[in-house]
Amino acid sequence: MKFTYSRFAYFDTNIISYLAKEKNVWSKLRDFLFENNLTLAISGIHLAELSNVRRNHDDLKEMLLSIPSALVKNVDVVISEEIGAYPDDRDADLLYYPIQYALLQENGIRELEEQLGSYNLRKARVELDKQANSMAVQIMKLKQNFPTSKSGKYIREQGSQYSKEIVWQWLSKSHPEFTKNTQKEQLDATRFKTVWVFSQMCFYRYYLNNRTFSKTSDFGDLHHCLLLSYCDLIVMERDLANLLKQIQKRNNQVLQAPIHDIDFLYQQGWKQKP
Repeated sequence: MKFTYSRFAYFDTNIISYLAKEKNVWSKLRDFLFENNLTLAISGIHLAELSNVRRNHDDLKEMLLSIPSALVKNVDVVISEEIGAYPDDRDADLLYYPIQYALLQENGIRELEEQLGSYNLRKARVELDKQANSMAVQIMKLKQNFPTSKSGKYIREQGSQYSKEIVWQWLSKSHPEFTKNTQKEQLDATRFKTVWVFSQMCFYRYYLNNRTFSKTSDFGDLHHCLLLSYCDLIVMERDLANLLKQIQKRNNQVLQAPIHDIDFLYQQGWKQKP
């Protein structure tokens, strides 16, 4: 099978951190990725979250260089591509840079090391936490103005309208020229898969399940959902995986990839059950 760097596996940061420390499973992970023509996606969210865990950077660097892995495009770039493709679906590649290419470049390894622990990434982590707090306020504020169904509770059928509202608000801030020339009522929010999946996660977690915002990491976790529609395998912590599966049941055209939780690592022999 020809390897293409066009199909991506997206693992959450905790899973990547665990695998980086388990050198004995790297060969199994590498074989699995090659056999399925999958590349481990490393997003800006991953890098920001990993930037503070400096003790793991050497292991992480070694693992990423030993398996098919790649930096993927930032979310803002992908959203701009969705804007450019609208009203059709975005079909651009998610790949930004194959990490193994660092082996072929002069000073490539050093640059990778510097990037993993760079000041800009640590600063990005601080910004991510600020955005998460700000977003929490906005989501909870919207909840006060988003009425329940006649039963007095939120129901799944309201999810589409909620996502449309979030997508519109997001694009109004990120691409005001687009919303200025688009009628809100006619917007097909499902074409903006990045924000659509994120908003569905918010709806299922904080509206249907009536959870309250407890810590910054709650919303930080949801940022990982922004790229999932463009990946071909998803492995997340159990709570996020369960919510994603519920969303997928109703919206399998937007979220098509197989979704797994931590049990996937046990099934593949990458982790031993306690």
